[in-house]
Amino acid sequence: MKGIPRCTCKKRDIENYVTLLKEAKVFLRNRNPGWGLTFTAPTSYWYLRWFDIKNLIKHADWMNFMTYDLHGDWDSPSDNIGSKVYAHTNLTEISDALDLLWRNDVPANQVTLGLGFYGRSYTLKDPKCSKPGCAFTEGGNPGPCSHTRGFLTYSEIQFIHYNYRIDIAYDKKAAVKYFSWDKDQWVSFDDTVTLKQKVDYANKRGLLGLFIWAVDLDDASHNALDAVLYPKGLGKFKSQNGVGNNGQSDWTLVTGNGCEWSEPFKYVKMSNVNLHALSYPECGERCGFGQMSATNVYCGQGKDTELRKHLCCPFGNVPDPDHCSWTGGKPM
Repeated sequence: MKGIPRCTCKKRDIENYVTLLKEAKVFLRNRNPGWGLTFTAPTSYWYLRWFDIKNLIKHADWMNFMTYDLHGDWDSPSDNIGSKVYAHTNLTEISDALDLLWRNDVPANQVTLGLGFYGRSYTLKDPKCSKPGCAFTEGGNPGPCSHTRGFLTYSEIQFIHYNYRIDIAYDKKAAVKYFSWDKDQWVSFDDTVTLKQKVDYANKRGLLGLFIWAVDLDDASHNALDAVLYPKGLGKFKSQNGVGNNGQSDWTLVTGNGCEWSEPFKYVKMSNVNLHALSYPECGERCGFGQMSATNVYCGQGKDTELRKHLCCPFGNVPDPDHCSWTGGKPM
């Protein structure tokens, strides 16, 4: 049938996958009774039909259900969806996908719900048509940190929203948000509100838990992770590990890489930023000899300026050469 994803494997591999999990579980239990075995499954029926899900779950401790990437720039005129912008996560579609599991006697307490700390972006065909269902030509422009077309991290999305002062659309039923900017760019994403909706939904349906792709795509304040952990948040973690306090020892407790925070420097606030021309500033307080900046984060407020700090790391221990990394929270 035209447009429907086809299985590139042999049909016998449907049964072979069950055998693989069965034998893997026996092997792991013999090595260490405490070891677990899981597998990941897609939400789309057209892909899920190649999984003998009813028998797979018998040999796994739980399964991870990929309830994100439901749509993206891979949708095209050749499939049943077409080149139209749709949110990559949608609670209505997620509920329909879970029904496929219940029909195959998969216990809810053996299923984890997937959350994405990122958004799927598009380039609109007509800038005047920016609602779900409008046409797109290709994936959205790459972000300054992720460098991937059709994909923006939660941190990049928050940066765009802050600098463009964009009104965000909220689809409460689908539990997702989206906005358009820069004439023809469009992105859908989860934020603190919609993430909490999905957490509440997972608890209501009696699911085993959640999994995230991926915590390092969060912003410097870990707002997305805080929403998932609500109401406890990261407060306990911060107090135990020194995240949010100054000093080299605090950072080392978290990363063990010998990085330390610089003295604060003034950072001029930007407006109407051309995102593609953005460069991460290295002005003000610099890192010392033998060090380079892994990132810089907000640590205070001034008139028309922000106070920021560099995370200075020894050469060879820098988390990311593009200065994009998990920061460990705001230094105080």
